Amino acid sequence: MSVALQLSPSKRKDKSQLHIQMNKCPTVVGKQRSFVEEYLIRNAIYDLSDITGYTKQQYRMFVSNCPNLSDNQKKVYSNTLEPFIMYHLVDDYPEIRNGIINNTSMERCMRNKIGLYLMEQGVRSVENITPDVRTGFEAYLRSTISERKAAEYVKGLDKIKLESIRHENESKPFVQHKLKAVSEKVFLGYHPDYAIAMSLYYCQDKSKLLYDFTKVSETVSLQIIAFLNWVFENQKKAKLRHDIYLLPLHRLFDYIINNSITDIELMDAKEILGYRESVSGKVGTKDTEYFQIVYMIQNFLFCHDKKTRWEASSWFLNRFDALKKKRMNPANMINRISFWEIENIENRQFLKDYMRYEISLSDKAVQRIRDNFYNIKSFLQFCDEHSYFVKNINKDILDDYAGYLNLLDIAAQTYNKRINVVFQFWDFLVVEK
Repeated sequence: MSVALQLSPSKRKDKSQLHIQMNKCPTVVGKQRSFVEEYLIRNAIYDLSDITGYTKQQYRMFVSNCPNLSDNQKKVYSNTLEPFIMYHLVDDYPEIRNGIINNTSMERCMRNKIGLYLMEQGVRSVENITPDVRTGFEAYLRSTISERKAAEYVKGLDKIKLESIRHENESKPFVQHKLKAVSEKVFLGYHPDYAIAMSLYYCQDKSKLLYDFTKVSETVSLQIIAFLNWVFENQKKAKLRHDIYLLPLHRLFDYIINNSITDIELMDAKEILGYRESVSGKVGTKDTEYFQIVYMIQNFLFCHDKKTRWEASSWFLNRFDALKKKRMNPANMINRISFWEIENIENRQFLKDYMRYEISLSDKAVQRIRDNFYNIKSFLQFCDEHSYFVKNINKDILDDYAGYLNLLDIAAQTYNKRINVVFQFWDFLVVEK
């Protein structure tokens, strides 16, 4: 099994340096150590600092194909390179050494695996374990050990990170620990609030807790983070929070990435209906929850914007306290008016302008405003079908619409109401133009 080598004086000197480095490792001795050392020299590696991920991969392949090793030896020898690297690095990483590698409350193999990976990534303290580090560690494990063991070791890394979050919270008891909007990956399992992070520890599919904000606009990043902070603050029941908010939100987030949506409040008919279609029949019995997440987040955003965002695709009337108290019937609450079903952007904007006038400047009851809205929306959808621009509205267009209403076989009172509302809208447009 030994490898015969003819070394020049310079190579013998290099071998001596490697020998000194490998002496730091007390756990791999005898034939196993000789096997590793001879492999490194044979491949002209005389400094453990030169070992890369590729080197370790090639070493495992060599062990796997070595005819002089039994199957049991191959299992053991495939992991004998890493301890040498760990002991070579450990003195330069005192926090990792003391906090992880020497942590006897963890299984030795687990703490060594975690500690070595962190040191190889240049992570000097547990506080610097990021979602990228976690993702990389998981991928590395799945390529080297069984899936069951990989999942176990990732949980070990998570526990280490959670413990650091707990210490951080205890050291700053009066600080509110919330998510911050960033253009990077955010893993909710590492939420800065320890209680919230712990409530997510037992989620089976941790991939649904990862948000890669490098793939979305800054606006979407701010919107998602703000909504998540609201969810965690107001929805305390972990299972309900997970099923009603977190899972649907992550599905929407993926849809936003795949469809290059840059602003959730401005989603149009194609985008909203496309999202519905993307989840319909694919989420078990949870279709309603997944559909509703769009309106939940739009509701939150509209009601929490510093200024009323009149350009939003849907307006949620619970933003306007004055409407609730004076102009809204408590027995018939109206929560939302939506504009996204009007395809013509210019026509849609005219309706928004009119509804802003109705809400902000008129003293009409909300029920009446809502009725007017639906009647005008029906007219604008008629305009969509005939490619009419309402800025060019004239008697001929109104006659066409009157003829369309006649075909609906509606009551005279309803007919007159619809026509009158459209005339009011026309009067508004005349003034606006």
